Amino acid sequence: SNYQIHLHPQLSVQVAKAPSNSIPGSGDAGSVVRYPGDSIAIYGMLYPSFAINRYGEMMDAVYTRPVSEKQTQVVFDFYTTKEKMEEEEWKKRSVSASERVQEEDGRVCESLQVGVGAVGYGRSRYAPTMEMATHHFHQWVARAMQ
Repeated sequence: SNYQIHLHPQLSVQVAKAPSNSIPGSGDAGSVVRYPGDSIAIYGMLYPSFAINRYGEMMDAVYTRPVSEKQTQVVFDFYTTKEKMEEEEWKKRSVSASERVQEEDGRVCESLQVGVGAVGYGRSRYAPTMEMATHHFHQWVARAMQ
């Protein structure tokens, strides 16, 4: 499979293999960036609020901090090779691609929150086979709240 999910007591790891040494969404809109010899993206989530994402020659560390019941602050730190740090255009494209993905994800999360507040909302899992890590996270939260 091109997509694997590994669940551990306080950690989930998702591994995505991209064809043709490309990581989708890492270049200009609608394109891909090709990384020599590296076509795997790894996303790790350490409960409750820390993630490490590794793709191509880039890695980011993400800290999520609840601000209130309806607001969350997300802090990103980006890491790459010394050579890539000297390539200004590559850095701009990489950060821009990350911002675009985060904006898209943010809109999805905001829409979901609106839906959760709707009168007709009923609990369910969105995509059980693909969202195992999200479900695992929700189980962590439920255990912590007991």
